Amino acid sequence: MVTGILKTLLINKLPRSVKAGLRPAYRYGLGVRYKRFLVRLQTQPENLLILSTIARSGTHYAMFLFANYLKLITGNSDGPATPEEMNTMLPNVWHKAYLGGRPFGHSGTRGYREPTPYLAHLGLHDITRAHYEYMPSYWGRSPILHLYRNPFDYAVSIYHYKFKHMGDFPMGEEQGVASAVAGPADALDIRFDDYVKMYLSYRSAARGLRSQLLRISYEDLRRYPEACLRMIIRWLGREPEPSQIQTAVYYSSIKTVNQLEGAGGLIHPDRIDPKIKFARDGSIGQWKEYFTNKEVTHFKKRFADVDIDLDEFTLDS
Repeated sequence: MVTGILKTLLINKLPRSVKAGLRPAYRYGLGVRYKRFLVRLQTQPENLLILSTIARSGTHYAMFLFANYLKLITGNSDGPATPEEMNTMLPNVWHKAYLGGRPFGHSGTRGYREPTPYLAHLGLHDITRAHYEYMPSYWGRSPILHLYRNPFDYAVSIYHYKFKHMGDFPMGEEQGVASAVAGPADALDIRFDDYVKMYLSYRSAARGLRSQLLRISYEDLRRYPEACLRMIIRWLGREPEPSQIQTAVYYSSIKTVNQLEGAGGLIHPDRIDPKIKFARDGSIGQWKEYFTNKEVTHFKKRFADVDIDLDEFTLDS
Protein backbone atom coordinates (compact mmCIF):
# COMPACT_ATOMS: atom_id res chain seq x y z
CA MET A 1 0.00 0.00 0.00
CA VAL A 2 2.71 2.46 1.05
CA THR A 3 4.92 1.62 -1.93
CA GLY A 4 1.91 2.09 -4.23
CA ILE A 5 1.32 5.57 -2.85
CA LEU A 6 5.00 6.48 -3.10
CA LYS A 7 5.17 5.20 -6.67
CA THR A 8 2.16 7.34 -7.59
CA LEU A 9 3.89 10.37 -6.07
CA LEU A 10 7.17 9.62 -7.81
CA ILE A 11 5.68 9.35 -11.28
CA ASN A 12 3.56 12.47 -10.91
CA LYS A 13 4.93 15.96 -11.55
CA LEU A 14 6.72 16.45 -8.28
CA PRO A 15 9.90 18.53 -8.09
CA ARG A 16 12.99 16.44 -8.77
CA SER A 17 14.38 17.16 -5.30
CA VAL A 18 11.19 15.88 -3.67
CA LYS A 19 11.25 12.72 -5.79
CA ALA A 20 14.86 12.13 -4.79
CA GLY A 21 13.88 12.43 -1.14
CA LEU A 22 11.05 9.91 -1.47
CA ARG A 23 13.01 7.37 -3.50
CA PRO A 24 14.89 5.74 -0.57
CA ALA A 25 11.62 5.12 1.29
CA TYR A 26 10.08 3.67 -1.89
CA ARG A 27 13.02 1.32 -2.43
CA TYR A 28 13.02 0.28 1.22
CA GLY A 29 9.32 -0.53 0.97
CA LEU A 30 9.93 -2.66 -2.12
CA GLY A 31 12.69 -4.54 -0.33
CA VAL A 32 10.43 -5.35 2.61
CA ARG A 33 7.67 -6.48 0.26
CA TYR A 34 10.08 -8.69 -1.65
CA LYS A 35 11.30 -10.44 1.53
CA ARG A 36 7.72 -10.96 2.72
CA PHE A 37 6.77 -12.51 -0.59
CA LEU A 38 9.64 -15.01 -0.33
CA VAL A 39 8.44 -15.90 3.17
CA ARG A 40 4.96 -16.46 1.75
CA LEU A 41 6.46 -18.81 -0.81
CA GLN A 42 8.31 -20.59 2.01
CA THR A 43 11.62 -20.14 0.24
CA GLN A 44 14.93 -18.41 0.85
CA PRO A 45 16.94 -16.05 -1.39
CA GLU A 46 19.61 -18.76 -1.57
CA ASN A 47 17.11 -21.00 -3.39
CA LEU A 48 16.33 -18.42 -6.05
CA LEU A 49 18.73 -18.53 -9.02
CA ILE A 50 18.73 -15.17 -10.77
CA LEU A 51 19.46 -15.65 -14.48
CA SER A 52 20.39 -12.03 -15.10
CA THR A 53 21.61 -11.43 -18.62
CA ILE A 54 22.34 -8.78 -21.17
CA ALA A 55 19.52 -9.15 -23.70
CA ARG A 56 20.16 -11.46 -26.67
CA SER A 57 22.99 -13.19 -24.80
CA GLY A 58 21.63 -16.72 -24.47
CA THR A 59 18.92 -16.35 -21.81
CA HIS A 60 16.52 -18.79 -23.45
CA TYR A 61 19.33 -21.08 -24.58
CA ALA A 62 20.30 -21.44 -20.90
CA MET A 63 16.66 -22.03 -20.01
CA PHE A 64 16.44 -24.85 -22.56
CA LEU A 65 19.61 -26.38 -21.11
CA PHE A 66 18.14 -26.26 -17.61
CA ALA A 67 14.73 -27.57 -18.71
CA ASN A 68 16.17 -30.48 -20.67
CA TYR A 69 18.65 -31.40 -17.94
CA LEU A 70 15.95 -31.32 -15.26
CA LYS A 71 13.66 -33.54 -17.32
CA LEU A 72 16.51 -35.99 -17.89
CA ILE A 73 17.74 -36.27 -14.29
CA THR A 74 14.17 -36.81 -13.03
CA GLY A 75 13.43 -39.47 -15.63
CA ASN A 76 10.73 -37.38 -17.27
CA SER A 77 12.29 -36.80 -20.68
CA ASP A 78 10.67 -38.15 -23.83
CA GLY A 79 12.68 -35.91 -26.17
CA PRO A 80 13.63 -32.24 -26.40
CA ALA A 81 11.69 -29.87 -24.14
CA THR A 82 9.27 -27.88 -26.28
CA PRO A 83 9.14 -24.08 -25.94
CA GLU A 84 5.82 -24.47 -24.12
CA GLU A 85 7.35 -26.97 -21.66
CA MET A 86 10.38 -24.77 -21.07
CA ASN A 87 8.22 -21.72 -20.36
CA THR A 88 5.95 -23.76 -18.08
CA MET A 89 8.88 -25.18 -16.13
CA LEU A 90 10.65 -21.81 -15.78
CA PRO A 91 7.83 -19.28 -16.14
CA ASN A 92 8.96 -16.31 -14.09
CA VAL A 93 10.42 -12.98 -15.17
CA TRP A 94 11.90 -11.68 -11.93
CA HIS A 95 10.45 -8.17 -11.72
CA LYS A 96 6.98 -9.27 -12.84
CA ALA A 97 6.84 -12.35 -10.63
CA TYR A 98 8.51 -11.18 -7.44
CA LEU A 99 7.78 -7.45 -7.29
CA GLY A 100 4.97 -6.88 -9.73
CA GLY A 101 4.54 -4.64 -12.75
CA ARG A 102 7.06 -2.64 -14.73
CA PRO A 103 8.84 -0.85 -13.32
CA PHE A 104 7.58 -2.47 -10.09
CA GLY A 105 3.89 -1.79 -9.51
CA HIS A 106 1.79 -2.69 -6.47
CA SER A 107 1.86 -6.26 -5.18
CA GLY A 108 -1.49 -7.11 -6.76
CA THR A 109 0.14 -6.98 -10.19
CA ARG A 110 2.53 -9.87 -9.50
CA GLY A 111 2.63 -12.43 -12.29
CA TYR A 112 4.22 -15.22 -10.25
CA ARG A 113 3.63 -18.78 -11.44
CA GLU A 114 4.74 -21.97 -9.73
CA PRO A 115 7.98 -23.26 -11.31
CA THR A 116 8.72 -26.94 -11.85
CA PRO A 117 9.26 -29.02 -8.70
CA TYR A 118 12.16 -30.70 -10.57
CA LEU A 119 14.27 -27.70 -9.48
CA ALA A 120 14.57 -29.29 -6.05
CA HIS A 121 17.13 -31.64 -7.61
CA LEU A 122 19.38 -28.58 -7.99
CA GLY A 123 18.54 -27.25 -4.53
CA LEU A 124 16.44 -24.47 -6.03
CA HIS A 125 12.93 -23.11 -5.81
CA ASP A 126 13.07 -21.12 -9.04
CA ILE A 127 15.30 -20.00 -11.90
CA THR A 128 13.97 -16.55 -12.71
CA ARG A 129 15.27 -14.32 -15.50
CA ALA A 130 16.05 -10.62 -15.53
CA HIS A 131 17.74 -7.95 -17.66
CA TYR A 132 18.87 -5.63 -14.86
CA GLU A 133 22.08 -4.33 -13.43
CA TYR A 134 23.24 -6.17 -10.31
CA MET A 135 20.92 -5.29 -7.40
CA PRO A 136 22.49 -6.29 -4.07
CA SER A 137 19.52 -5.07 -2.03
CA TYR A 138 17.40 -7.84 -3.59
CA TRP A 139 19.92 -10.42 -4.78
CA GLY A 140 22.57 -10.14 -2.08
CA ARG A 141 22.03 -13.75 -0.94
CA SER A 142 20.93 -15.34 -4.21
CA PRO A 143 23.12 -17.21 -6.70
CA ILE A 144 23.38 -15.14 -9.87
CA LEU A 145 24.19 -16.52 -13.31
CA HIS A 146 25.14 -13.65 -15.60
CA LEU A 147 25.39 -14.14 -19.37
CA TYR A 148 26.83 -11.50 -21.65
CA ARG A 149 27.73 -11.31 -25.34
CA ASN A 150 30.29 -9.41 -27.37
CA PRO A 151 28.74 -6.01 -28.14
CA PHE A 152 28.89 -6.30 -31.93
CA ASP A 153 27.02 -9.62 -32.19
CA TYR A 154 24.65 -8.32 -29.51
CA ALA A 155 23.92 -5.35 -31.76
CA VAL A 156 23.26 -7.58 -34.77
CA SER A 157 20.86 -9.72 -32.76
CA ILE A 158 18.99 -6.84 -31.11
CA TYR A 159 18.72 -5.08 -34.48
CA HIS A 160 17.07 -8.03 -36.20
CA TYR A 161 14.86 -8.93 -33.27
CA LYS A 162 13.70 -5.52 -32.12
CA PHE A 163 14.50 -2.69 -34.49
CA LYS A 164 14.25 -4.10 -38.00
CA HIS A 165 10.52 -4.71 -37.72
CA MET A 166 9.73 -2.04 -35.16
CA GLY A 167 7.78 0.11 -37.60
CA ASP A 168 5.23 -2.66 -37.99
CA PHE A 169 5.14 -3.74 -34.37
CA PRO A 170 5.15 -0.84 -31.87
CA MET A 171 7.15 -1.34 -28.68
CA GLY A 172 6.61 1.75 -26.57
CA GLU A 173 9.22 4.45 -26.43
CA GLU A 174 11.60 2.68 -28.86
CA GLN A 175 9.05 2.89 -31.65
CA GLY A 176 9.91 6.52 -32.24
CA VAL A 177 13.59 5.79 -32.91
CA ALA A 178 13.03 2.69 -35.06
CA SER A 179 12.99 4.62 -38.32
CA ALA A 180 16.47 5.99 -37.54
CA VAL A 181 17.95 2.51 -37.08
CA ALA A 182 19.40 1.51 -40.42
CA GLY A 183 21.51 -1.37 -39.10
CA PRO A 184 23.30 -2.92 -36.12
CA ALA A 185 25.68 0.05 -35.70
CA ASP A 186 22.70 2.35 -35.11
CA ALA A 187 21.20 -0.20 -32.72
CA LEU A 188 24.44 -0.34 -30.72
CA ASP A 189 24.60 3.45 -30.61
CA ILE A 190 21.10 3.56 -29.10
CA ARG A 191 21.73 0.74 -26.64
CA PHE A 192 25.33 1.66 -25.83
CA ASP A 193 24.72 3.17 -22.36
CA ASP A 194 22.43 0.31 -21.29
CA TYR A 195 24.94 -2.29 -22.45
CA VAL A 196 27.83 -0.56 -20.66
CA LYS A 197 25.92 -0.20 -17.37
CA MET A 198 24.95 -3.87 -17.37
CA TYR A 199 28.40 -5.12 -18.32
CA LEU A 200 30.29 -2.98 -15.81
CA SER A 201 27.77 -3.73 -13.08
CA TYR A 202 28.48 -7.47 -13.15
CA ARG A 203 32.17 -7.16 -13.91
CA SER A 204 32.53 -5.03 -10.79
CA ALA A 205 30.27 -7.21 -8.63
CA ALA A 206 32.13 -10.38 -9.58
CA ARG A 207 35.33 -9.04 -8.00
CA GLY A 208 33.73 -9.11 -4.58
CA LEU A 209 31.12 -11.87 -4.83
CA ARG A 210 33.22 -14.59 -6.43
CA SER A 211 31.38 -17.85 -5.63
CA GLN A 212 27.92 -16.26 -5.53
CA LEU A 213 28.06 -14.75 -9.02
CA LEU A 214 29.01 -16.81 -12.07
CA ARG A 215 29.72 -14.90 -15.29
CA ILE A 216 29.72 -16.85 -18.55
CA SER A 217 30.03 -15.36 -22.00
CA TYR A 218 27.49 -16.31 -24.64
CA GLU A 219 30.39 -17.31 -26.86
CA ASP A 220 31.73 -19.81 -24.29
CA LEU A 221 28.23 -21.18 -23.71
CA ARG A 222 27.80 -21.74 -27.45
CA ARG A 223 31.27 -23.17 -28.11
CA TYR A 224 31.59 -25.28 -24.95
CA PRO A 225 28.01 -26.00 -23.81
CA GLU A 226 28.78 -29.29 -22.07
CA ALA A 227 31.65 -27.82 -20.07
CA CYS A 228 29.59 -24.74 -19.17
CA LEU A 229 26.56 -26.76 -18.07
CA ARG A 230 28.76 -29.04 -15.96
CA MET A 231 30.35 -25.97 -14.37
CA ILE A 232 26.94 -24.44 -13.59
CA ILE A 233 25.63 -27.65 -11.99
CA ARG A 234 28.76 -27.96 -9.83
CA TRP A 235 28.55 -24.27 -8.93
CA LEU A 236 25.06 -25.05 -7.59
CA GLY A 237 26.55 -27.73 -5.37
CA ARG A 238 25.47 -30.79 -7.35
CA GLU A 239 27.48 -33.37 -9.28
CA PRO A 240 26.38 -33.47 -12.95
CA GLU A 241 25.38 -36.67 -14.74
CA PRO A 242 27.71 -36.84 -17.80
CA SER A 243 25.37 -38.66 -20.21
CA GLN A 244 22.46 -36.41 -19.28
CA ILE A 245 24.60 -33.30 -19.73
CA GLN A 246 25.46 -34.48 -23.23
CA THR A 247 21.83 -35.23 -24.11
CA ALA A 248 20.58 -31.95 -22.62
CA VAL A 249 23.05 -30.06 -24.82
CA TYR A 250 21.94 -31.97 -27.91
CA TYR A 251 18.27 -31.33 -27.12
CA SER A 252 18.98 -27.60 -26.62
CA SER A 253 21.01 -26.96 -29.78
CA ILE A 254 20.15 -24.04 -32.06
CA LYS A 255 19.24 -26.55 -34.76
CA THR A 256 16.78 -28.34 -32.47
CA VAL A 257 15.31 -25.09 -31.15
CA ASN A 258 14.88 -23.78 -34.72
CA GLN A 259 13.01 -26.96 -35.62
CA LEU A 260 10.74 -26.59 -32.59
CA GLU A 261 10.15 -22.94 -33.41
CA GLY A 262 9.47 -23.82 -37.05
CA ALA A 263 6.81 -26.27 -35.86
CA GLY A 264 4.96 -23.41 -34.20
CA GLY A 265 6.58 -23.29 -30.76
CA LEU A 266 6.73 -19.83 -29.16
CA ILE A 267 10.05 -19.49 -27.36
CA HIS A 268 9.09 -16.02 -26.16
CA PRO A 269 5.27 -15.76 -26.14
CA ASP A 270 5.39 -11.96 -25.62
CA ARG A 271 7.71 -11.22 -28.55
CA ILE A 272 7.05 -8.56 -31.17
CA ASP A 273 5.58 -10.83 -33.83
CA PRO A 274 5.23 -14.64 -33.94
CA LYS A 275 6.59 -14.65 -37.51
CA ILE A 276 9.98 -13.29 -36.39
CA LYS A 277 12.30 -16.14 -35.41
CA PHE A 278 13.55 -15.81 -31.86
CA ALA A 279 16.54 -18.08 -32.58
CA ARG A 280 17.53 -16.42 -35.85
CA ASP A 281 21.24 -17.24 -36.21
CA GLY A 282 23.26 -17.30 -33.01
CA SER A 283 26.63 -17.58 -34.72
CA ILE A 284 29.76 -15.91 -33.34
CA GLY A 285 31.36 -13.20 -35.48
CA GLN A 286 28.33 -12.45 -37.65
CA TRP A 287 28.93 -8.77 -36.90
CA LYS A 288 31.65 -8.73 -39.58
CA GLU A 289 28.94 -8.77 -42.22
CA TYR A 290 27.44 -5.55 -40.86
CA PHE A 291 30.06 -3.29 -39.26
CA THR A 292 32.56 -1.28 -41.29
CA ASN A 293 36.16 -0.80 -40.14
CA LYS A 294 35.33 2.82 -39.38
CA GLU A 295 32.39 1.81 -37.16
CA VAL A 296 34.51 -0.78 -35.33
CA THR A 297 37.19 1.83 -34.64
CA HIS A 298 34.54 4.29 -33.43
CA PHE A 299 33.03 1.84 -30.95
CA LYS A 300 36.41 0.53 -29.83
CA LYS A 301 37.24 4.07 -28.68
CA ARG A 302 33.83 4.58 -27.06
CA PHE A 303 34.23 1.38 -25.06
CA ALA A 304 37.82 2.28 -24.11
CA ASP A 305 36.54 5.61 -22.80
CA VAL A 306 34.37 3.73 -20.27
CA ASP A 307 37.16 1.29 -19.30
CA ILE A 308 36.01 -1.63 -21.46
CA ASP A 309 38.61 -3.28 -23.66
CA LEU A 310 37.21 -5.25 -26.61
CA ASP A 311 39.87 -7.87 -25.87
CA GLU A 312 37.64 -8.87 -22.93
CA PHE A 313 35.26 -10.45 -25.46
CA THR A 314 35.34 -13.30 -27.95
CA LEU A 315 34.69 -11.51 -31.23
CA ASP A 316 35.17 -14.42 -33.63
CA SER A 317 34.66 -18.18 -33.56
